[in-house]
Amino acid sequence: MNIISKLLEGIHLLILLLVSIGGYIIPKNYVGVYLLILPFIILDWNDKDGLCFVTRLQNMVSYKSFNPKVKDKVEENFTYGLLSKFINIDISEKTFNFLLYVIIILSWFAGYYRLVNKHNIKLFPDNISKYITIFIVTGWILVTIPQYYKVN
Repeated sequence: MNIISKLLEGIHLLILLLVSIGGYIIPKNYVGVYLLILPFIILDWNDKDGLCFVTRLQNMVSYKSFNPKVKDKVEENFTYGLLSKFINIDISEKTFNFLLYVIIILSWFAGYYRLVNKHNIKLFPDNISKYITIFIVTGWILVTIPQYYKVN
């Protein structure tokens, strides 16, 4: 593996750490930037090809092609491949993605909590906004989770 590919792997690892624990460790002055960037990273993972742009770039460098055909699914998914290679975790990719998103969402909420506390923002100015938010979040959870695990 050449030096550029190793450099991209290091950048990828830094992005993974930032996404996973950034909400807890980023200095309070930069939490707002983290909260804005994280949804765009998630959108990039969920676009048409389902890959992070760094994964695509790394595959392009490794295979010396603009449209590389990777050898296996583990090589195509950086985070899943990293855990399967080095930590030897054997779980389905669907379960892995679910756990990864839970970790990312918790990190985002931790960052959001830190930002709200830094600026003394009152999250719910009155009970009506509180009840509307609870209704929307609960409805979203009740609709989304069963769709993720299609119950027959």
